[in-house]
Amino acid sequence: MISKAAMRQAETLCRQKQQVYARIERKCITYVRMSESVLGPFETQMDADKLFLMLARTELDHPVDDVSTRLSQRAWISA
Repeated sequence: MISKAAMRQAETLCRQKQQVYARIERKCITYVRMSESVLGPFETQMDADKLFLMLARTELDHPVDDVSTRLSQRAWISA
């Protein structure tokens, strides 16, 4: 699992970008768990932490607009 140090670092990044950490945390932990279930356990704790922080940075750099995402999904469903 992800270390507390990595979670604190991600929380600090969120505060700097004025984003809600809880939203990003849930999404990134889910991605890490999925990766682990598909590829097997990480060799080291540092590998899991690196993936978690990379995902957190990606979420912060490219925030998803929930409204536009839902509209896009509706458009694909309607097509």
